[in-house]
Amino acid sequence: MKDIIRVDIEVLFQMAQDIIFYKTEPSFIIDKLGVVYQDNGYGTVFLKPENPNLKFVWLTIKDGLIVSIGLGGEIFDLTLQDLVTFSSSYRENYNRYDEQYDYIFVFLNRSCGIKISSKNKLFENSIMIENIDIKSVTLLF
Repeated sequence: MKDIIRVDIEVLFQMAQDIIFYKTEPSFIIDKLGVVYQDNGYGTVFLKPENPNLKFVWLTIKDGLIVSIGLGGEIFDLTLQDLVTFSSSYRENYNRYDEQYDYIFVFLNRSCGIKISSKNKLFENSIMIENIDIKSVTLLF
Protein backbone atom coordinates (compact mmCIF):
# COMPACT_ATOMS: atom_id res chain seq x y z
CA MET A 1 0.00 0.00 0.00
CA LYS A 2 2.87 2.39 0.64
CA ASP A 3 3.79 2.54 -3.06
CA ILE A 4 0.26 3.28 -4.36
CA ILE A 5 0.05 6.82 -5.66
CA ARG A 6 -3.58 6.82 -6.84
CA VAL A 7 -6.70 4.96 -5.68
CA ASP A 8 -9.38 4.74 -8.34
CA ILE A 9 -12.37 2.39 -8.29
CA GLU A 10 -10.37 -0.60 -9.59
CA VAL A 11 -7.62 -0.16 -6.98
CA LEU A 12 -10.27 0.24 -4.26
CA PHE A 13 -11.93 -3.02 -5.37
CA GLN A 14 -8.58 -4.82 -5.30
CA MET A 15 -7.86 -3.46 -1.81
CA ALA A 16 -11.28 -4.63 -0.63
CA GLN A 17 -10.73 -8.12 -2.08
CA ASP A 18 -7.31 -8.35 -0.42
CA ILE A 19 -8.75 -7.27 2.92
CA ILE A 20 -11.60 -9.78 2.63
CA PHE A 21 -9.00 -12.51 2.00
CA TYR A 22 -6.92 -11.43 5.03
CA LYS A 23 -9.69 -10.18 7.33
CA THR A 24 -8.87 -12.89 9.86
CA GLU A 25 -5.28 -11.58 10.00
CA PRO A 26 -5.58 -7.95 11.18
CA SER A 27 -1.86 -7.68 11.98
CA PHE A 28 -1.00 -8.49 8.34
CA ILE A 29 -3.27 -5.70 7.06
CA ILE A 30 -2.02 -3.28 9.72
CA ASP A 31 1.58 -3.94 8.64
CA LYS A 32 0.62 -3.15 5.03
CA LEU A 33 -1.15 0.11 5.91
CA GLY A 34 0.91 1.72 8.65
CA VAL A 35 2.02 1.72 12.25
CA VAL A 36 -0.38 1.73 15.20
CA TYR A 37 -0.18 4.99 17.12
CA GLN A 38 -3.40 4.67 19.14
CA ASP A 39 -5.80 1.95 20.27
CA ASN A 40 -9.11 3.14 21.71
CA GLY A 41 -9.56 -0.07 23.72
CA TYR A 42 -12.87 -0.86 22.01
CA GLY A 43 -11.55 -2.52 18.86
CA THR A 44 -10.50 0.48 16.78
CA VAL A 45 -6.82 1.13 16.08
CA PHE A 46 -5.52 4.29 14.47
CA LEU A 47 -2.49 4.08 12.21
CA LYS A 48 0.20 6.43 11.06
CA PRO A 49 0.00 5.67 7.32
CA GLU A 50 3.08 4.28 5.58
CA ASN A 51 1.92 6.01 2.41
CA PRO A 52 2.55 9.79 2.53
CA ASN A 53 -0.48 10.35 0.27
CA LEU A 54 -2.84 8.98 2.92
CA LYS A 55 -4.02 11.41 5.55
CA PHE A 56 -5.55 8.83 7.89
CA VAL A 57 -6.10 5.08 8.34
CA TRP A 58 -8.05 3.29 11.05
CA LEU A 59 -9.32 -0.27 11.48
CA THR A 60 -12.08 -1.74 13.62
CA ILE A 61 -11.53 -5.33 14.71
CA LYS A 62 -14.18 -7.49 16.36
CA ASP A 63 -13.62 -11.07 17.50
CA GLY A 64 -10.33 -11.18 15.58
CA LEU A 65 -11.91 -10.07 12.28
CA ILE A 66 -11.54 -6.77 10.45
CA VAL A 67 -15.04 -5.29 10.23
CA SER A 68 -14.19 -1.85 8.85
CA ILE A 69 -11.31 0.28 7.61
CA GLY A 70 -11.32 4.04 7.16
CA LEU A 71 -8.99 5.64 4.63
CA GLY A 72 -8.62 9.23 3.51
CA GLY A 73 -6.34 11.58 1.63
CA GLU A 74 -5.47 13.11 -1.68
CA ILE A 75 -4.54 9.63 -2.95
CA PHE A 76 -8.18 9.06 -3.92
CA ASP A 77 -9.22 9.57 -7.53
CA LEU A 78 -12.88 8.62 -7.06
CA THR A 79 -16.17 10.28 -7.80
CA LEU A 80 -19.69 9.58 -6.66
CA GLN A 81 -20.44 8.43 -10.22
CA ASP A 82 -17.72 5.75 -9.90
CA LEU A 83 -19.43 4.31 -6.83
CA VAL A 84 -22.89 4.46 -8.44
CA THR A 85 -21.69 2.83 -11.66
CA PHE A 86 -19.92 -0.08 -10.00
CA SER A 87 -22.18 -0.81 -7.03
CA SER A 88 -25.12 -3.17 -7.04
CA SER A 89 -27.13 -0.87 -4.74
CA TYR A 90 -26.82 1.86 -2.14
CA ARG A 91 -28.49 2.98 1.08
CA GLU A 92 -28.90 6.51 2.40
CA ASN A 93 -29.21 7.46 6.06
CA TYR A 94 -29.22 10.84 7.76
CA ASN A 95 -26.91 10.81 10.77
CA ARG A 96 -28.37 13.29 13.28
CA TYR A 97 -25.37 13.03 15.60
CA ASP A 98 -22.86 14.18 12.97
CA GLU A 99 -25.47 16.12 10.96
CA GLN A 100 -24.53 14.44 7.70
CA TYR A 101 -25.82 11.98 5.14
CA ASP A 102 -24.20 8.56 5.13
CA TYR A 103 -24.27 6.47 1.96
CA ILE A 104 -23.30 2.81 1.77
CA PHE A 105 -22.63 1.33 -1.65
CA VAL A 106 -22.72 -2.46 -1.90
CA PHE A 107 -20.04 -4.36 -3.84
CA LEU A 108 -18.50 -7.79 -4.35
CA ASN A 109 -21.68 -9.84 -4.01
CA ARG A 110 -22.62 -8.00 -0.81
CA SER A 111 -19.34 -8.95 0.91
CA CYS A 112 -18.17 -5.31 1.05
CA GLY A 113 -19.77 -1.95 1.50
CA ILE A 114 -18.14 1.39 0.82
CA LYS A 115 -19.43 4.16 3.06
CA ILE A 116 -19.09 7.85 2.29
CA SER A 117 -20.49 10.84 4.17
CA SER A 118 -21.62 14.27 3.03
CA LYS A 119 -23.11 17.33 4.71
CA ASN A 120 -25.27 17.68 1.59
CA LYS A 121 -27.88 15.29 0.25
CA LEU A 122 -26.42 13.56 -2.82
CA PHE A 123 -29.53 11.87 -4.26
CA GLU A 124 -33.14 12.84 -4.75
CA ASN A 125 -35.57 10.07 -5.74
CA SER A 126 -32.56 7.83 -6.55
CA ILE A 127 -31.15 10.42 -8.98
CA MET A 128 -27.70 11.85 -8.28
CA ILE A 129 -27.88 15.58 -7.53
CA GLU A 130 -24.17 16.28 -7.91
CA ASN A 131 -21.15 14.18 -8.88
CA ILE A 132 -18.67 14.94 -6.08
CA ASP A 133 -15.04 13.91 -5.62
CA ILE A 134 -14.52 11.30 -2.90
CA LYS A 135 -11.44 11.80 -0.69
CA SER A 136 -12.26 9.38 2.14
CA VAL A 137 -14.08 6.07 2.44
CA THR A 138 -14.94 3.47 5.03
CA LEU A 139 -14.76 -0.12 3.83
CA LEU A 140 -17.31 -2.30 5.64
CA PHE A 141 -16.96 -6.09 5.81
